Formats: sequence, C-alpha cells, structure tokens
Amino acid sequence: MMLLRDFIISEKNIYLAIYAVKSYVFDPQLLDYEDKEKLNLLEDPFNEKIINEIIEEVKCLLEKVLDDKDYLFETQVYFKPKDYKGHEKIFRETLINSSIS
Repeated sequence: MMLLRDFIISEKNIYLAIYAVKSYVFDPQLLDYEDKEKLNLLEDPFNEKIINEIIEEVKCLLEKVLDDKDYLFETQVYFKPKDYKGHEKIFRETLINSSIS
C-alpha cells in the first residue's frame, strides 16, 4: 500500500497535476514571465526534457513542504473588481497567485 506522502511526490501524480494546471490558471496575466514560459512549454506533451525538469522541480518543492514544517509558500494576492454599486460598495474577488514550481 502506497503512503499518502509517496503518492503526493510520485512522478505519475506530478505528471497528471502538470497537465491539469491549465484548468486551474484562471488568469495567466497574473503569472510572472518565467511561469508563463513554463506553462507554454508544458503544452507539448512529448517534450520529455521539459516535463522531467518540471517534475524534479515540483518534487523537490513538495518534499520541502512535506518535510519542513516551517516552510512557507511565496504568494501574491490580487483583488479583481467584481461588481460596483455606488461609491460605498465595491465588490471584489480575491485572486491568489503562487509559483508553478
């Protein structure tokens, strides 16, 4: 039986997550240049070199997260206007951005 930790850092799991990432990136304009480039490179499912590099980067990051209880993600928070009802009521949506790897 595979432990949850082993499943999380498995290459198969990371590979599947890489190809699901497009469905989780709601606003690519919020990504920094390097992450946009990586996202574009990952559109080619046959580019084994890039896929393996990203899998290793992500695996190292996941191991840090799982092994170091003091590890924190670097994130950026943006507020996107959602609705406007006069000067006193501006509704906004919170968007959180973190690095792909």
